[in-house]
Amino acid sequence: MTESLMYAFIAVDEPLDKLQMAHVQGLSSWSCDSPMSLVASSAARPFHADPRALMEQYFDLHLALSPWGTREVIVRLPQECLSVPLARRYGVEAWSAGEHTLVVLRTDFAEQTADAPVEVMLDRLASVRTDLMAGDRRALYLAWLASLGRPDHYSIQELQELESEVEPPVPAGLAGLGPGLCSLANVLCVDPRLLRVASSASPDVQSHSQAHQQKLSQWIHQLPDVDKDRLLLQALQGGAEFPERVRRPLPLSRASHRSVADLLRAAAAVARVGAA
Repeated sequence: MTESLMYAFIAVDEPLDKLQMAHVQGLSSWSCDSPMSLVASSAARPFHADPRALMEQYFDLHLALSPWGTREVIVRLPQECLSVPLARRYGVEAWSAGEHTLVVLRTDFAEQTADAPVEVMLDRLASVRTDLMAGDRRALYLAWLASLGRPDHYSIQELQELESEVEPPVPAGLAGLGPGLCSLANVLCVDPRLLRVASSASPDVQSHSQAHQQKLSQWIHQLPDVDKDRLLLQALQGGAEFPERVRRPLPLSRASHRSVADLLRAAAAVARVGAA
């Protein structure tokens, strides 16, 4: 683990102007030398700013690493891409600020040392925000898995108390994470046994993509010609609006109703089989 608090911020949608950069420096006591990013470490001097306040005002992606095992990723994205109630279904902290939704993807169970500087680790997570904006909920599910810690650290009584709790909706594609989501799973120290078991209830992306294409073709075929012309014109002008059921490429699985206790037991069993 890191020996000091480390922070990194990235502005994706809009760079900071000189006045905003000066304001960030005044809040944090750290020089904001780039209009697109800020990197700070408490090993050099204290970081006085509230990361959440900086995210609400200026940045789109944030990573914080602590010496005591907490790692926190904050993502800011347009409200129309992700609602606060939906994010909270996955047990993550989420709130609205202006036209944005902010979500916190966090773990308190990091045991290994960071494998790269904090700014490099954050760069690897840039596509996670893009995925969330496209309707991909795998990052939220990974954060929920991370909150469970290690499956073999639960007592019998703790498992019994989790019998009535059901896991959140399982997104498609957990078995085929891209580089950004793999980096997120690594940053959040998601237990690989939990991910393996969780993936068994996750629909295959390719099969869902094919089904999505079929539904899209049917939807287009049923549209009146006047609506097709209108949507084509809007698309060429960059302003076409499509129903969410058409836009979302990775629908949620409806087949899984596993309790949290069952998920943890299955993951712990994977560990026992591997040790046998």
